[in-house]
Amino acid sequence: MKVARCALAVVFLATNGLLTAFELASSSRSATVLVPSSEPECVHLAAQDLSNDVHRITGQRPGVVSKGTGDVVIVTLNQPASAALLEEVAPGFGRELKGKWEAYRVETVGSCLIIAGSDERGTMFGLYAFIEKFLGVDPLHFWSSRAPQSRAILAWDVIKLSSGEPTFKFRGWFINDEDLLTEWKESGGKRNIDYPYYGQVVNREVMRHIAEALVRSRCNLIIPASFVDIMNPPEEALVQECVRRGVFVSQHHVEPLGVSAFAYFNYWKARGRDLKYSYFSQPAEVREVWTGRWSAWATRASARSRRRLGRRRSAEGSRRRRRCSERVHRSPPAQPRPRVAMRFGRRLAICIQRARVGISFDGWRCSGRVSRWCCCTHARRRPACPPTKWLFSAPI
Repeated sequence: MKVARCALAVVFLATNGLLTAFELASSSRSATVLVPSSEPECVHLAAQDLSNDVHRITGQRPGVVSKGTGDVVIVTLNQPASAALLEEVAPGFGRELKGKWEAYRVETVGSCLIIAGSDERGTMFGLYAFIEKFLGVDPLHFWSSRAPQSRAILAWDVIKLSSGEPTFKFRGWFINDEDLLTEWKESGGKRNIDYPYYGQVVNREVMRHIAEALVRSRCNLIIPASFVDIMNPPEEALVQECVRRGVFVSQHHVEPLGVSAFAYFNYWKARGRDLKYSYFSQPAEVREVWTGRWSAWATRASARSRRRLGRRRSAEGSRRRRRCSERVHRSPPAQPRPRVAMRFGRRLAICIQRARVGISFDGWRCSGRVSRWCCCTHARRRPACPPTKWLFSAPI
């Protein structure tokens, strides 16, 4: 009855030219955002982002409350208290969302704006979709320095957005070469690794901005850094910044079960042993480190962690191979190159058999339409294939 009275009042006022269907902020007032206390932290953070964005655009800051009534109602269907609230405010509104993965519906009902998601990420993504489309906020605003356009009033006659389940269940970023993020902010801490880069941990505030940009872009997975040692508090802090945003966390391609070669060596060095990182020669020792590290990941990243089972090779081997591929890119071979380049070419050809365009190969992207035969012949040094067929772009 309360919602019906609200809708009747809006129809009357709109007919007389006094009010649009929904007003988020004006020079004299701002809306109240209702987020039930049972909602996950990531939804509360997204609601606070909405309040901050409105303030940047209009100078008015909507209040965010967890009880009472609100002009904006944010609810998640898999949260019982939120589902009951939604059914009370707008019966049947979330019927098509139940049981789906990251689906959402954003729509005005009377003078209220309802943002509902099938799960917490669906709710969060629905809110960010509204922010981007109706408020004009760039998801990468912090990194692009693109401030939203200032406006005196935020009001619309009709708001209607919806999304079903995404085509790709997991969509995310791998923050690689993160040493480039450590020179313009105070270090987040030290890392104990035998490597020429990555000695400093990214500042926690920087990771906070990265995680915000990730979810604003409607992505749900991240590898927050290379060689993360979950037992090192500054590195654990990076993981926590991502987990609180509701996204899944995975590991670098040299970290099966959350263990890099550096973590393995440090673990046994602290116990007075110098061991090879090899499952063939040290199976019990490798399993011990795997078990301990993955238990820590499971505890500290909760259900958000996604295990990496594959492994490329140690960082030194990867560095040698990348240097080789860089040499091939800079000066295509007129004469035979070392065997490592031939192995690289043959492995690349196998990848190209599976997908001709946009191939991901151990951190390198092969761009353009390159035929399988062309790459194979070039890998074998046949002059029929011109050198320009080595098409490598920068690391992904």
